[in-house]
Parts: sequence; structure tokens; C-alpha cells
Amino acid sequence: MATHALSAEECTGTITADEAMKVETARFAAQTANDFAAMEKMFGNGLTYNHSSAATDGRAKYIEAMRSGRTKYRTMTPNYDVKTRTFGCLAIITGTAVYEVTSDGQDRTLPLRVTTILGEAAVRARVRVVAVDRHPAETIANGRIAGRLACAKVDAAPRVR
Repeated sequence: MATHALSAEECTGTITADEAMKVETARFAAQTANDFAAMEKMFGNGLTYNHSSAATDGRAKYIEAMRSGRTKYRTMTPNYDVKTRTFGCLAIITGTAVYEVTSDGQDRTLPLRVTTILGEAAVRARVRVVAVDRHPAETIANGRIAGRLACAKVDAAPRVR
């Protein structure tokens, strides 16, 4: 479980579902292109990235893994079930995706549950939390993931399960 509380100074204004999906699409593009300048702008200073392995990285460590070549996102393909919910200055995107990743020289295809939390800060949406959870291979049928989605509950401190 990742917890990241946003103070009033960090989260102002509102974010729409369309704005949130544009940021998520831009995140996938930046990561697959190794566009580190875009990632530096897009990822909030308090980014928490929860990997499917249960490892957690902060912003600097996550970007450095890609910059060093230890991790390369070759493709990040969302499935049909992606949903965006907005709560004022926060947007929560949930759904499933298939990531093709090279990690420590080993190619992997990972069917994942993905939860992204975006906060609207100073007119620009920033990625705050990304959590991915591996799906068993047998749940994939015709490029779609069957079963229950990860859910996120928003209260004083957003929690991702």
C-alpha cells in the first residue's frame, strides 16, 4: 500500500478526466522513448512508483533506472478497461495494461493492474503515485484481462491497494 498525502499548497484547482488521460498517455510515451526531460517535468517530486515486484522507487531512483539502461519500457499498452475518476484536484486512473520491459537485460511481457494518481498543481497535472500489480497469465484472454480491478479509496490521504 502506498500513501502520499497532498497538502493544500500542492493540490489546487481541478483536473478533468480528459486532462488526466492526456498526462497518462504522455507518461507512456515519455517512458517508452526514454524522454527523461519530459519525465522530470511530469513526475511530481514526491512520486512513489510501486513495481509489480513489490519494490518501491521514488522519483529520482525510478528515472535513474531508465537513464542507466537497467530498465527499458519497450511498450506500455493499456487495455479496454481503463477508467478515470476525478475528485477536485486529484484524478485516479485504474485499469489493466501489458508492459513489455527489459529489466537487467532480461526481456519480459507483464500483464499488469495499474493505478495512477495525478494531482493538479499550479495548473499542471503531475504524476504522484503509480502502482502496478502483476496479473497471472491465465487471466488474459484475447488481449483482455478478466477479473477484478484494483480499486483506490480517496480520503484524507489517498491509498492505493
